[in-house]
Amino acid sequence: MITYKFLKYYNFEESSLLNWTYSYTIDDLIYALKNFNCIGSDFLQKPNPLWEYSNSHIRFHGKVAMQKYIDNTATNKELEADKKDLISRISYLKEKFLKIVQSEKSKLYIYKIKSKDINNTIHSKILDLLNSLKFLGAKNFKLLIVAEKENLKKF
Repeated sequence: MITYKFLKYYNFEESSLLNWTYSYTIDDLIYALKNFNCIGSDFLQKPNPLWEYSNSHIRFHGKVAMQKYIDNTATNKELEADKKDLISRISYLKEKFLKIVQSEKSKLYIYKIKSKDINNTIHSKILDLLNSLKFLGAKNFKLLIVAEKENLKKF
């Protein structure tokens, strides 16, 4: 994760809604941004090991140790407490994200293109991602698209 690298190498620890999420594809991220109010309100699926929203497929880390999810040793009480805490944190991070996105402060958004993202529509999807940020009121930002070395030629 890019956020982890910033934390590790630069001691940069600003947390935002999408800093610690995982999305399967660029389509899932675009859907989440276009349906921003659904994040935190649609059904949250049991972790495996990340909690996943069914509509957007955006995944979040809970606080219960991942190994407990992987080993299936987390109790129902732990799962419910983790879910409740996560819903609360997501609500807070959504508000914070919108404030940052809509501020005049200069921002850099980074999206790492995955192999499964790369097809003949990827360029239009990148524009759709850019427009989804603008739809949320994003101001004064740049969007950096990063591709792994083996995907550069395809991209």
